[in-house]
Amino acid sequence: MLLGFTGYLLFGATGLLILVIGGACLIYVGPRVTPQWVSRMHKAKPVKVEKDIQFSVLLKN
Repeated sequence: MLLGFTGYLLFGATGLLILVIGGACLIYVGPRVTPQWVSRMHKAKPVKVEKDIQFSVLLKN
């Protein structure tokens, strides 16, 4: 609702329609996005604990 109101304030009726439809799509798709998909999208690579001392201290606690 806040998203639609913001769209209306910034862009008028067209902004309201676009942001409400976009928000509904995000609510529908959001729970289906897996961490593996996000990692692939950002080209993330696994971190080796042996190479990062600060990271290994965080994992041990």
